[in-house]
Parts: sequence; C-alpha cells; structure tokens
Amino acid sequence: MINTLLAYDDQDSELGAFFESCGKEVIDFIDNLKEEDWNTVDLNSKSLNSLNVELQTGNFKNNFVFASFSFCFACSAGVDLGPDLIAKGTLGFIGYSDEVWVVPIYPAFSSCAVAGLFSFYDGATIKQAFEFGKNKYLIEVDILYKIDFVAAANLSEIRDSLVFLGDGDLSIKEFDN
Repeated sequence: MINTLLAYDDQDSELGAFFESCGKEVIDFIDNLKEEDWNTVDLNSKSLNSLNVELQTGNFKNNFVFASFSFCFACSAGVDLGPDLIAKGTLGFIGYSDEVWVVPIYPAFSSCAVAGLFSFYDGATIKQAFEFGKNKYLIEVDILYKIDFVAAANLSEIRDSLVFLGDGDLSIKEFDN
C-alpha cells in the first residue's frame, strides 16, 4: 500500500492558486495510475489541522512522517522542515532552499514543481527524481525564455533552490507497505 498525504494551503493570498494547481495535478496523476493499492489523503486549507491529519492518516500502516519520503512545494522548506523531517526519521526529502516567486499564469511553474514527484511515483529513485525535476526546469526555462524573460528567470531561480536530503537510492518500492 502506497500512502500519500497531500497537504496544501489553497487559501494563501499569493500562492494559493499555485498550491491548488499542484495538488490537482498530483491527484490527477495518481488517479490516472489506477493503482488500487494506493491510499491518498488530500487536505486543503479548510481541512488541514492536526486532528484531521491524524484522523485521515489513521489507516496508514506506519506513522506517515517516519520511514517516509516527503516532497514539498513550499518556499524554503528545504532549510528547516526538510532537515527536521530527516532528523525525525523521514528517509528522503525534496523541497526548496529559498524563497521563490511563481508566475501562476504559466503552467510551467506547476508542471515543474510536480515533475520530480511524478518521476518518483513512476519508479525513479529519490536522486533520479530530483535530477528529473531539475531537468524539467531547464527545458521549461528554455521555452519560457522566448515568451517572458522575467518569468523564465524566476523559474531558473526555483530550479537552483531545489534540494534533496536523505537516501537518494530509495524508490517508491521501498515505501510499499
């Protein structure tokens, strides 16, 4: 059983639409896999609180933070949250080490944000998923550069802040309880 907790702040005044778009892309991707042994909990701003997380993840075989892989779309999560999760037993983490700006009118921002996670879901190791995500950013920067130089520069900065922590050799197979 693959357990996925998808938590995002869709009510954020600046990035809510971006987080919601990323969340929708993840749910659609998982739904298209048509894997019966996947358990996905989708929590947006209205349902994201500690009690609801506990209730919704109660059927996860293990505590969802320990012996897990975490992928975070939030700015600077790779500075404090990632190392803290690793210290508490998370086996792998991909996130961002800096505060970045997204331009939500361009789908490249959300498609790049989720590319590494999709690669991991498709069987790549954490390190391979990280590299796949970085390469997706490179491709989209080259395309966006021709349309909007400033947005392309922002996308490039996001790529440069992408970090991974933990055991890069693990794949989704190791998380199938």
